[in-house]
Amino acid sequence: MALGRRTALSRTPPREGGAESCAERAANAQPAAIATESLRRGARANSPSARAGFTGSGAAPLGERCWDEFDLDLDAVDIGSDDMAKAVSFTLGRLASGERSATGTLTEEFRTQIVLTARRIARLRAAIQGGNMGVVFQPIIALASLQLHHHEMLARFQRNTSPAETIRFAEQVGMVEEIDLTMCRHALAILGVRASEPLDLAVNISGKSLGSDSFVEALMQLLKPEARLAKQILFEITESTAITDLPRVERIISELRRRGYRICLDDFGAGASSFTYLQALSVDFVKIDGSYVGRMHESAKDRAILKSMVALCRDLGVGVIAEMVERVDQAQALLEMGIRYGQGYLFGRPSSTLSGFPAPLTTATLPSPLPTPHRANLA
Repeated sequence: MALGRRTALSRTPPREGGAESCAERAANAQPAAIATESLRRGARANSPSARAGFTGSGAAPLGERCWDEFDLDLDAVDIGSDDMAKAVSFTLGRLASGERSATGTLTEEFRTQIVLTARRIARLRAAIQGGNMGVVFQPIIALASLQLHHHEMLARFQRNTSPAETIRFAEQVGMVEEIDLTMCRHALAILGVRASEPLDLAVNISGKSLGSDSFVEALMQLLKPEARLAKQILFEITESTAITDLPRVERIISELRRRGYRICLDDFGAGASSFTYLQALSVDFVKIDGSYVGRMHESAKDRAILKSMVALCRDLGVGVIAEMVERVDQAQALLEMGIRYGQGYLFGRPSSTLSGFPAPLTTATLPSPLPTPHRANLA
């Protein structure tokens, strides 16, 4: 049943006063508290009103009050109750934090934002479940030999949609775990048809995903029957969402490394927590944030910081990858600093091919057998 078919819900007329409206509730509450309440109550509710997301305090379920109060018509949005709870939580959280337009009332803003959010979630859900999430590959090169070291797998979504913004949105609404698992399945499928070939893949895992017990359990179960492929997979932990329980994540990483998987900290140096992560987590590589590479020839300060990060990693026995390498002089300078691996447009843009050989374009199309990637000398 598509969202917005409210005939199954008992309709209550909008209140002129008395009980707080949904929009007023958003303006007067903390976003984290609203999100927590909405998801907790939505998961517990077992009634037709659960279709509206969650129940609030008072006689009328809060989700139902929202739809009735604003007379929302979402018949065109095919979205389930769990995703509806995500849409409500996200919208209320944004309004509570003051993210709203300068014009229009709070009620009008809520009406607009909840519909847009629900549609965005529905599109993302369709991409994940329908196998329409695109995949591209970008090479990581050994700077000394200019030989291919591995490829990073990157998710792509609808045309003209920023992948970074989509991932950030997925983290905010609680869908990034599904994206990460989908990418892991895709990597295993590719390596499965060419297990004997010299093909290594890096798969991104959000710090948000690692905070989910259900994700970690699903990941371990997914990897268990594919133990033979462990040496060919590197997991890149992204720092777009802060990791709060470092001892727990260290246990997860240690188990993955025990099974033979390599671990990389992505965007190292970009956030305030990078050095804390390096101290607390056992990793094989760090990937230096590309902003340092871009500024190292113009900024003595950035060049000094970059050198200090490389020296620290060398002392810790951690490999270093530099991203956003776009010029030959950058690659030469990085190599002289002791950085062994590089990634960027100088070596290859993200592509649906693996070093010139066809690769699956989407998660729905996996040709078998997959052609062998070519490890050419780039000189």
